[in-house]
Amino acid sequence: MTRALLFLGLLLAGSPLMAALQAGNFTIANQIGQPLSNLVIRDFGGGPWRPLTGSLAPAARQPITFTDDDCAFDIRADLPGGQQVTWSGVNLCDVRVVTLNRRADGTIWVDYD
Repeated sequence: MTRALLFLGLLLAGSPLMAALQAGNFTIANQIGQPLSNLVIRDFGGGPWRPLTGSLAPAARQPITFTDDDCAFDIRADLPGGQQVTWSGVNLCDVRVVTLNRRADGTIWVDYD
């Protein structure tokens, strides 16, 4: 059984379906109730930060032109007053809209469409 699953995994890894699975263009939405500035992105868990977009007003949406072979990313933004917030492990494969959320208590999450 384990060998069969391993074989299936290797077969899928070389398939066109898996090759097509990559991060692509999406729209980012700000639902935290505060303006976001200096939005940057990096591969999940590490690597250099790359610019994503300049600023995003509360309730605003911004189309992002983006292509990458990976799916999981960290997105960081500056908040008013000098704070930063980072959404970790954001899935950018096969999504159209990524909505950044944050409660007053600091809890953060992402919604996908």
